[in-house]
Parts: sequence; C-alpha cells; structure tokens
Amino acid sequence: MRKKIKDICHNEGLEVVEELSGSSSDYIAHVRTSKGRDALLKADDPKLFDDREIITLRVWRGTGVTPRLIKVLAPGIHLREWETGQEIGTLPDGGAALAFQVGEGLKKLHIRPDRNTSKLPLILT
Repeated sequence: MRKKIKDICHNEGLEVVEELSGSSSDYIAHVRTSKGRDALLKADDPKLFDDREIITLRVWRGTGVTPRLIKVLAPGIHLREWETGQEIGTLPDGGAALAFQVGEGLKKLHIRPDRNTSKLPLILT
C-alpha cells in the first residue's frame, strides 16, 4: 500500500507534511497540494472497506458535519479537506455532547464490516 500511496502522491503533486496515527485507517496523512492547499489523505484496503465513508462525505456535503471530499484518488484512497478548529472540551454548553454524538456516528462508519454491522442504523433515512 505504501508504494501505491507514494505513486499517487507523486502523480497528484501531493507533499506529505506528516503521517498521522490514531486512526482505524490503513494510512492517513496531512498533505499539501501542488497549489499549497492543506488536505487529509486517507487510505483503506478497498477489500475490507466499502464506500460508505465516501457516500457519507457526499451525503453530508455542506452540512458542516463532515469535511469536504476533494477527490477520490483510487479505490479506498481519497483526499479530503484539512480542518483545524476548536478543541471539543472548549465548546460552548452542549457543544461537547453534540460533538460526541457526531463522533459516535462517525466511529460506526469506520467499523470493519462483520455480522454486527448489519445492526447499525441506516444513515440515508
């Protein structure tokens, strides 16, 4: 996967600023585009993950709940908006609880498919 990511970065003019950890993804990095724009590069094995994260980014586009999808680079690999912002613990009253709920929903989207994922609520209702 690393060689594929390296090739994609070269072909797309992406500079890896920092590889990140703490994600369920196979690879995640802060990158900079050839136009100097910061972005997040995320890669997962397409055999283990379906397209539900990409679908979610598209469905929730413009809501402020998810970052903007910039480009799908290859199956399982996409580029999304780089976001910085206020720490959850410093949000106004109720903000941290709302952020937690959104986080729980996003966490469910990252569960590797197995027999339990069929019990998750459908997000397109």
